[in-house]
Amino acid sequence: MKKTVLITGCSSGFGLSITKALLQDGWRVIATARNIDSSVELTKLTHSELMILPLDVTNELDRLSIQEYIANELNGNLDCLINNAGYGLFGPLEELTEEQIRHQLEVNLFGVIFLTKMCLPFLRKTKGRIINISSLLGYLAFPLQSLYVASKFALEGFTESLYYELTPHEVQVTLIQPGVHSTNFGINAILSPLKNDLSKYQLQKNNFVKFRETLIAKKKGSSEKIASCVVKLLNMPHMPLRTKLGYDANILHLVKRCMPSFLFNKLMHHFFKRIFLVSP
Repeated sequence: MKKTVLITGCSSGFGLSITKALLQDGWRVIATARNIDSSVELTKLTHSELMILPLDVTNELDRLSIQEYIANELNGNLDCLINNAGYGLFGPLEELTEEQIRHQLEVNLFGVIFLTKMCLPFLRKTKGRIINISSLLGYLAFPLQSLYVASKFALEGFTESLYYELTPHEVQVTLIQPGVHSTNFGINAILSPLKNDLSKYQLQKNNFVKFRETLIAKKKGSSEKIASCVVKLLNMPHMPLRTKLGYDANILHLVKRCMPSFLFNKLMHHFFKRIFLVSP
């Protein structure tokens, strides 16, 4: 019997590449996206083992629909859940609305928690696996991204707790921490509009946009690399708790871990000052 994987956020980027890679590796794939009609690349895929279903991870009815599909159409057989859906909300905390703040956490954190909770009975039955897609910003803070960083730091703790909690049930849990990769994430990120009375942030914001555009242009990685990483992890007898992907993710983690905190903080302060406080 083919193993079945449920993947969120498959309209583009990591999710789309993971879908293609796992189909090629012999998996039956439930690929989901918030808006199927606008997921042009996803809907172009044709494969006998591919099921494309709508799923807004923040919508309880959508989650229940997926649950019913797995229970009724697949006899409760789910071997892997890949929590990939997410987006970035960037901008000074002062100018973010309560609605923006809550939605960032609903998508990047609570959606993961509720969907994982829903899938656990299936995954315990199959002794399955959970892969959560995090970020370099899950262990390294960055100005003007406080809510995105908060969601990823929380995802790190959530994943680590589940890693130990589910070990007795033979459900494996892992976290992938990509560095800067060339997906649509940087392009589609939401940059909050600056309010007139918060113009003091304008220089920081302008320089942040330039910095982000530079990172996107460099294309340090590709979504195919993370897809290959997922395939590799799923073919391991035992997955590690964390996998860092990319030179930047590995080197920054090593530096933060090995360098005394006061020196690391001084280094990062100097780095951010160069980015955000120079003349445009």
